[in-house]
Amino acid sequence: CDGRRRDKHQSAGLNDAGGKQAAAAVGQGLLMEEYTKNLMAYQIPCAQILLNRSDFEDRRRYKNIFGSLSVLLGRGAIPIINENDTIAIEELKVGDNDTSLLILLTDIDGLYTANPKSDPNARHIDVVNEITPELTAAAGGAGSGNGTGGMTTKLSAASLATRAGVPVLICSSAEENNIVRAVKGTAKGTYFTASGHNMKTRLQWMAFYAPSAGNLYVDEGAAE
Repeated sequence: CDGRRRDKHQSAGLNDAGGKQAAAAVGQGLLMEEYTKNLMAYQIPCAQILLNRSDFEDRRRYKNIFGSLSVLLGRGAIPIINENDTIAIEELKVGDNDTSLLILLTDIDGLYTANPKSDPNARHIDVVNEITPELTAAAGGAGSGNGTGGMTTKLSAASLATRAGVPVLICSSAEENNIVRAVKGTAKGTYFTASGHNMKTRLQWMAFYAPSAGNLYVDEGAAE
């Protein structure tokens, strides 16, 4: 019986929640090893910060995260921020301030009018000034078999960031030096323009992360 249980768990695929969380637990360590090795070649320290959505919903923890990031950046360390995938499922991407560019690397060079893998008439979208429901619907499902969200979750991240005053670029991770080209503005991808104002930290928390509950009742007079 124990042997059959072990075989069952060993044969579990990466597409179920447990398999993805197990892969994330292994991958996070390997990812940090690569970041540390490559950054230390330039004498730049780095730090790992694992977060999940509840960290942002709690106002005190939200402020602590902001404080930790500020100290790390102020002392010349690069924070490597990742979702704590070993205990969370939903993808989380966070924008910050108007001096930043949020770069979302994926297996495709940006947003298309349809799935280019199945629709030969799909056209690449260079610039997006507004994320509409129609645009989200055209994004379709996951881009790859091992992904957890695909283009739809990247659009959600872009919507959050641009509303907070942060421009966003979705581009391919397969292109060499694409992060450098993205910063220089020469990478092929889809660029999302930021809103005209930058929300303060407290307003960002209230708009995007603060838990809300309750009921709103509108009587006939107010409705009219």
